[in-house]
Amino acid sequence: MRASTIAIISLLLLLGAAFLTMVLSVQADCVPGDYGTPGDDVINCTTSGAPDATEVFGETGNDSITIDTGVTVSNSVYGDAPGATPSGNDTIVNNGSVNGGLYGDASFADGSGNDTIVNNGQTSALIGDSFSGDGSGNDTLVNNGQTSNMYGDTVSGGSGSGSDTITNNGAVNFGIYGDSISGDSSGNDTITNNGSVTTIVGDSISGDSSGNDTITNNGTTTNIYGDNLSGGSSSGSDTITNNGVVVGDIDAGGGDDTVIIRGLSVVGDGINGGDGFDTLTFDLSSTNPAELQAIAQQIAAANPAGGTITIFGSTYNWLNFEQLTQILTVLQGNGYGAPLAVFCAVGGGIDVYIVVGNRGLLSLRLTPGQIRGGLEQAFATTSNVRIGLSTSAAFYVLSSGELQANTADNSYAFRFFYEPLCGPLPDVPAEPVITPEPVEELPANTIVNRPFSG
Repeated sequence: MRASTIAIISLLLLLGAAFLTMVLSVQADCVPGDYGTPGDDVINCTTSGAPDATEVFGETGNDSITIDTGVTVSNSVYGDAPGATPSGNDTIVNNGSVNGGLYGDASFADGSGNDTIVNNGQTSALIGDSFSGDGSGNDTLVNNGQTSNMYGDTVSGGSGSGSDTITNNGAVNFGIYGDSISGDSSGNDTITNNGSVTTIVGDSISGDSSGNDTITNNGTTTNIYGDNLSGGSSSGSDTITNNGVVVGDIDAGGGDDTVIIRGLSVVGDGINGGDGFDTLTFDLSSTNPAELQAIAQQIAAANPAGGTITIFGSTYNWLNFEQLTQILTVLQGNGYGAPLAVFCAVGGGIDVYIVVGNRGLLSLRLTPGQIRGGLEQAFATTSNVRIGLSTSAAFYVLSSGELQANTADNSYAFRFFYEPLCGPLPDVPAEPVITPEPVEELPANTIVNRPFSG
């Protein structure tokens, strides 16, 4: 046998041995393997004592890929195959560590699959479609662990038009992008941050941005941009709601946008409506109607084009809005599901409703004068005083200075101090109390809503 033939056979044997070793490692680590088939595959990568997977591909088809706890993938995981035109509706769940990214489709080809990607471990990025191709799939991305970035469609270069749903419950070190970094973006994306992230961008950093995005921050972020940061055009009509902390700015961008500031949320710097007809809404609640009335007056007197307002200790600065609106809700003093509902009345006093089905029927109305008279008599006699009675409820002032609303059969009671719930008691003359009466000690409860109409 010639030396050249022997060399070729030896090389083939070496390649075969290397291939066999690779296959055995893959079979032991990812079942049935790192590569799927043209069909619908289920690939599970588990801890088996074999070398960790390098890359995992689902190939074409609607594939399911799971990376188990304790497993490390040294590169990336792809729902489809490299170089193909991926369109499978794939599901990728990472419970381990993926040093590269989690791609719903492939790295460079256009991606149109409606993919679901869930990260419960660690990975560099979640990408709905591809790295640089156009992305049009309507993808769902959920981060419960740690990652650097989340992209609804594509990372760089390609356009993004998928209407994606992106949720962060963990930590995103850098950004959440509804579509991409630099490509044109038109997807109507929904982004919810319940954890921490540096920046939230509705569309892309520098591409033309026209998606009508919905962004909700319940956690902490530095900045929120409705469309893009710079460079491209900006025309999406976005809705941005802040329930958490924005350390820096909210910039709605172009288009007819709505920014909602809810509850005790914080915006450290400013709120910019940008171009278009923009609305800034304050959605606030309190058990104290007088407090809400004062807020309503501040908002009504403010200039939408630019201004400053302080609410519940937080200061908000804004510019470039065309309309200021308010949603003000008086909170019920006691709990959902209780047989009676206690509200602080507009102008002072207490309203007690008996709950019948899904309706509240007014049972008692206690004026500030009645409450003041009850307090004076309860303190003077060191006894509990009944100041209100109907067929469905009774109302007492206790010698401790607390107030208590009872159902008529004493099966339920709600006890509270007036000022923490309703604000200072109006300075009105005390009304006389007719009959002092002892009170059973009964449990108290929590909180419900009714619209503010003051």
